[in-house]
Amino acid sequence: MATVDSTTTTEAPRVTVRLPPFWAEQPAVWFAQAEAQFSLANIRDEQTKFCYTISQLDQSYAASVADIITAPPEHNPYATLRAELVGRLTPSKEQRIHQLITVEEMGDRKPSQFLRHLRTLAPDMPEYILRTIWSSRLPPHIRTILAGQNDCSLEAAARCADRITEAAPQPALASVGPSPNAALKEEIEDLSRQVAALRAEQNRPRNSPRDPPPNSKEHPPNPRDPRYRTRFSHPVTRNYHTHNRSPSRDDPASTLCWYHRRFGARAQRCTSPCDYHQQGN
Repeated sequence: MATVDSTTTTEAPRVTVRLPPFWAEQPAVWFAQAEAQFSLANIRDEQTKFCYTISQLDQSYAASVADIITAPPEHNPYATLRAELVGRLTPSKEQRIHQLITVEEMGDRKPSQFLRHLRTLAPDMPEYILRTIWSSRLPPHIRTILAGQNDCSLEAAARCADRITEAAPQPALASVGPSPNAALKEEIEDLSRQVAALRAEQNRPRNSPRDPPPNSKEHPPNPRDPRYRTRFSHPVTRNYHTHNRSPSRDDPASTLCWYHRRFGARAQRCTSPCDYHQQGN
């Protein structure tokens, strides 16, 4: 009976390394995070670490170490890449001091956070100089309270400033509403629109489209209106035989209402003054 010799190969499980995006402002901190990931994945090989690191560099940062990427050293390529990245991307001491003195502001950070940030920029700066720079960037109401606490340590002053920030209300922000000039301009424009509307109302004809004309059926003319007399004072020249109108209507001296002058005997309404019944009967 044949015997089958089976060999079982066991591989150590590979742990996927997920490095954070490269942090150019703090390359030393980023490499500390990367080392933690390598340790969790049990990665000790320099070449493997080197490949993981360059895969996280974008074009601008890869260009700063292009000489190492294109021609990596035979020994310790990862350690060499790490040292060069930290050295080339970290500002010099002079640059950090200049940034500390002229550029850095507290912003929305807590006073203690701002102090730690200043220390990372100039770790060798004497404490009294660092304290002067730190306190000068604090809000005025915090500086006033801390003015009498020069005997405490810088860390204690930072903790006290944190408590003041949490307890004291924030200074009122500048108003984002309209300026007085803008409000005045808007009021003037509103008054101008009102004046224009009043002028348009005064210049509007009396017989607007909403009002019926004086000689319409809805609004019969007033016989005493001069326009009515001018229009109807002449004898009517139409042939009224087919309309069965009374001859007395054609008399200029007669006073007929609009209905009898228009419709004669067929008028269903009559308004005074009207002499139709006196003339017709």
